[in-house]
Amino acid sequence: MDTPQRRITPKEAVALGFSEFENLFDRKSLKHVLLEGLELVEETDQWRVTIGFDSGSFKEHSDPFVVRGLGEKIKEPIRAFRSVYIRADDGRFVRMERD
Repeated sequence: MDTPQRRITPKEAVALGFSEFENLFDRKSLKHVLLEGLELVEETDQWRVTIGFDSGSFKEHSDPFVVRGLGEKIKEPIRAFRSVYIRADDGRFVRMERD
């Protein structure tokens, strides 16, 4: 009887995804780096770990609750996203994509 092969858990996939992300990006220069999503892509047997961060750019808009013409402009950071793909069977890095 075959023993079941150990697979990467969701928590391990996230840790591996962040580790690969940090190998490719200088995380110290990025702000608000957060886990945005986690998915097991069954067709390829890979974990997709989506990581978001502030891109350094901002979008500006008016506060809708202030009287027209007197409103303050609000600057909101633009988020960027990367998906890191990790093999579910052995945890090896596959690729990283911009979302």
